[in-house]
Amino acid sequence: MRKIRIMYRRLAASTRGVAAIEFALILPVLLLLFLASVDAGRAIAIYMKVRSATYTLDAITNQYTSIQSTDMTSIVGATSVVLTPYSSTPAVVTISQISVNSSSNATVSWSYSLNGTALTQGATVTVPSALGTCNSYPCYLIYGQVSYSYSPLFGYFAKNAITLSDSLYVTPRSSECILYAPESVATCASTSSSSSSSGSSSSSSGSSSSGSSSSGSSSSGSSSSGSSSSGSSSSGSSSGGSTNWFCLIFGWGC
Repeated sequence: MRKIRIMYRRLAASTRGVAAIEFALILPVLLLLFLASVDAGRAIAIYMKVRSATYTLDAITNQYTSIQSTDMTSIVGATSVVLTPYSSTPAVVTISQISVNSSSNATVSWSYSLNGTALTQGATVTVPSALGTCNSYPCYLIYGQVSYSYSPLFGYFAKNAITLSDSLYVTPRSSECILYAPESVATCASTSSSSSSSGSSSSSSGSSSSGSSSSGSSSSGSSSSGSSSSGSSSSGSSSGGSTNWFCLIFGWGC
């Protein structure tokens, strides 16, 4: 009995192995936190890649004035480079052109999608109210969308796949709109012809009233109007061309 008491006292007084026991108790919790943080960290990293891919998709597209099938393959293929080192297989990439009319109604001019379904041509879409107001109508927006189906490695951060997505609107840089041959978008509605027509109509009206006053002044007024119109047209064209190249090279003033 005395030996048992001595052994009990020694066991109660001993502190060896306490740290190992405490570590064994807390190890499962630490392991779960570590695995969950790995999944969460990968999800955050991929989401940042998705945002960069969306910006890249829009920034490349809006520099074109006309897109062919081979061009589109290269444009959407750029997103896989941005997503590296992560696989681009779970990524769905969609690029569309949206037309906004004077009633602020937005419709799909053309659309292309990689690994997904493109927006239906002519379908009505909702754009942010700030983007539905233009200086002249119709106006065009380039709408890039990238989504990524992320599957956690361990399942402690999230059990099922989660979708990481981003979208961005930009305007064309080098033209009023971007033509897309595969969907037969060979021309885009423009306000320049209507304003030109309106200007010539008012000029004609002025010339007529001036003519009723005297034929000489009518002739002079018509000539002056014509040269003025020609001069302004030439100047506008030249200015627009230089601005487009400036945008294309430096990305400013667009």
